[in-house]
Amino acid sequence: MPSTRVIYQQENVFVGPPNSTGFFYSSGNSGANLVRQLFRVQSANRSFNISRQDINELGQLARIDAVITEPPTVALELSWYSTNLNNESGIGLSVNGPFSCISGILTKANDDRNIFVSRSPQGQDDNTYAANGNGRICYGLGNCFLSNYSVEGSVGGLAMASASFEGFNFFSYGAASGVSPAILPFNGTSVVGPTFQLPVGVSGIFGQASAIRFGEMVVDISNVNVIGAAVSDLKIQSFNLNLPVARESISVLGSLYPSSKEVTVPVNASLTVETIIGDSATGNLSQVLCNDGNYTITVSLYKPACPGITGQLAARYTLVGAKLDSQDFSMGIGPAETLSLPFSVQLGGANSTVGVFISGAID
Repeated sequence: MPSTRVIYQQENVFVGPPNSTGFFYSSGNSGANLVRQLFRVQSANRSFNISRQDINELGQLARIDAVITEPPTVALELSWYSTNLNNESGIGLSVNGPFSCISGILTKANDDRNIFVSRSPQGQDDNTYAANGNGRICYGLGNCFLSNYSVEGSVGGLAMASASFEGFNFFSYGAASGVSPAILPFNGTSVVGPTFQLPVGVSGIFGQASAIRFGEMVVDISNVNVIGAAVSDLKIQSFNLNLPVARESISVLGSLYPSSKEVTVPVNASLTVETIIGDSATGNLSQVLCNDGNYTITVSLYKPACPGITGQLAARYTLVGAKLDSQDFSMGIGPAETLSLPFSVQLGGANSTVGVFISGAID
């Protein structure tokens, strides 16, 4: 029976292993299935855009053609409740602490991958729906490159993360399995050989928190030199960490498809912390020229625990070598005075000791 509509219960998001033109199993087309599910996903928006150039000539008003000048760009936007680092690991970020969070992307060891959106029949939860090939279908986005990642939290809210991708291909399947959606970048032909089978979706509860509330988020800016306000009495209201991984297409004559999408350097991450001011503090802005510090700032997310007890670490984001770019005070009739603190940090190479480092649990 055809579906009259599609709602969130029917869809799931899965990611393939790195190297989008490779295999999806541990041993070619057999062995352990390397396709993994992303959990707590809240949105999965995909689109593609086709760029054209009008071809006109003297003697005719209307164009004679509209030529496609570059391959279609596939875009994918994902968001999820941030409860551990399973999804971050799945999309290619390094979450082992001592190494830059984009170390695997910079070295190409953990960069491009294929991403799938499964869909079960109307009225069926895709989680636990095991009838692969019997109404369950999927869409494959081939050769996906991470282009942006962010995580945020605020008083009254839940920790949320989001990621953006750029891809080369979009493939619609009549089942939850099939040939690879990837193409060979140097000529645009389909990859031949690798096949995939999407696993059955699960709820992802296990040791994973359902969600992380604002009371389980801790932002440590205690070593920052703030002028005019006591850091120890700042009431932090929200944080937003943004990590752009902009891409540059490397193209060559003889092929319409880019041979690769390389990270545009330098990579500048930003962290904005919004606070309510408490006690004041002395300071002198003119001294910043000779006392411009590099700061280490941490944002920690903890698993829920009983009141008065700190839960297990779920995720920690550490900015090493961060700079305070400005102090923005805001005061008006009614609300309390606020202070916005935007920080920036530039990411180094894969083995650099400055930048953004991610560590925590993968359940």
